[in-house]
This record gives sequence, C-alpha cells and structure tokens, in this order.
Amino acid sequence: MAFGKNSADQAKRKVQHEEQKKQIRERLRHIKHKILVMSGKGGVGKSSIAAYLAVSLAKRNYDVSMEILGLVENMSGLQCPYCGKIIDVFKQHGGRLTAENENLSLLATLPLVPEVVNKGDSGDMSLLDNHDHPVTQAFNNLVDEIVMLNAPGTIRVIEPAA
Repeated sequence: MAFGKNSADQAKRKVQHEEQKKQIRERLRHIKHKILVMSGKGGVGKSSIAAYLAVSLAKRNYDVSMEILGLVENMSGLQCPYCGKIIDVFKQHGGRLTAENENLSLLATLPLVPEVVNKGDSGDMSLLDNHDHPVTQAFNNLVDEIVMLNAPGTIRVIEPAA
C-alpha cells in the first residue's frame, strides 16, 4: 500500500512540477536573458546576489537586461571567518544537481561570507571595489562567464559619459 501511495504522490508531484515549469516559461518568455540564483537554505540571499550581479555588470558598462543563461548557487557553504575553510551548512551540490536536471550551466557557487551578509544588510556594495576579496573575484568570474555566454550584440554596452 505504501508503495502505491508513494508512486501516486510522485506522479502527482511530477505533474505539478511540469505545470510549474510551463507557467514559469510563459511568464518569462518576454525576458531575453535570465540567470537563476538559488540558495541552499531556500529564501535568503538571492536578491543580494542579483543586486551584486547587476551592479558588477553595470560597472562594466553593460545594460542589465534578462534568457536563462545558467544557474548561480548562493550560500553553497559558510566561509569560516578565521581559517577561510568552507563549512557545508546546507545540503551539498544542490546547484549542480538542479543545473543538470534543468539542462542549465552552473555559472557559479558562492559561499556564505559573513562580511557580505553584513555589508548587504546595510546596502553597502563597496565590497565589489575590493578586487583582492575572494567574493569580488568570484563575482568578477561570474560576470566574465555571463559576458562570454552572450553572443555578440546580445548585451548592450552603455558608453561612458564623456
């Protein structure tokens, strides 16, 4: 009995998942470039990543518009403020598995860094100006990957004011 119920529940979830994917595709069809940002915890940090990414692209004179180019896993582990080692606080490899399941590129996995949290909470984006900081380097690598993924002409460069 439990097996049959479990199979029925799985089939129902699969149908719900397919309907959700259809709704998402419909809602986002008018957006040219899209990047998915996910968090191991679920509801925290994704808007911060989107804001940092938008600021980083804008600092390179790119017009930030949106097509799903890939997936960014945020909070993939906690960076110890003392030794720098990554501590797996949440489940591991969720970004990679989701990217594989959805046939997307995993663009980056970003650790949970207390300094980023503190600066983000206060709206301070100055971390992106510290090119020696590992998070800034990771963001710059992410931005480089996004720029490389775009065919020529698909990201509009904003000319700096004279």
